Amino acid sequence: MKGLTSLLLVALAVLSLTLVLGLKMKLEAKIGTLRTLKNKLFNSIFAFIDQKWSKNLTASTLLKQKLY
Repeated sequence: MKGLTSLLLVALAVLSLTLVLGLKMKLEAKIGTLRTLKNKLFNSIFAFIDQKWSKNLTASTLLKQKLY
């Protein structure tokens, strides 16, 4: 009887560990997806700002060239 209880406890521990590791992997995948989305968002924001900045900078440079 004692051996059966030990065997059941080991099986329960293995099952619990498998479940926890599976949930951990799913959570890591979701975090990775969120990081990717965050990076894409920031990249597009910075690209937009950079595009506007370069247009203004070009206009400013051309204006300075005409003035001098």
